Amino acid sequence: MKWTIRSRLCIIITFFITAIAATSCGGGGGGTDGGGNQTAPLSPANLTSSSVSSTQITLSWQDNANNEDGFTIQRSSDASTYNDIGNIAADITEYQDSSVSPNSAYFYRVKAFNSVGDSGYSNILEESTLPSPSTEVPQSNFNIEPSN
Repeated sequence: MKWTIRSRLCIIITFFITAIAATSCGGGGGGTDGGGNQTAPLSPANLTSSSVSSTQITLSWQDNANNEDGFTIQRSSDASTYNDIGNIAADITEYQDSSVSPNSAYFYRVKAFNSVGDSGYSNILEESTLPSPSTEVPQSNFNIEPSN
């Protein structure tokens, strides 16, 4: 609807009504603003993990967005310098990191992305891989002697 504004009071009222419409119509998971423009997605939350083996960590999180194109998973060994280790499609909330070393600690975070931009990061999570399985052969308590 197009309104012709004739007084300063109308400008204030029109702006107030538009602001309310943008707030109430914008949605709860990113999406569009009140003017129908797409917005960046909301941040993922509740990042959790489990150490599956000495060479694999499984991550999972809560998807709070309804307009993401996908997620970027980042890993760090020092909790300050992060590198992208994977991008996955929208609505997937689990990632298997199989490029880890035995008995090592890693820090993870996840963000959503779309054509407008990136969300903020999830919580940062520390997880350690399990030690390598032992390859030692146990010693026996008996002797084998040659027979005649």
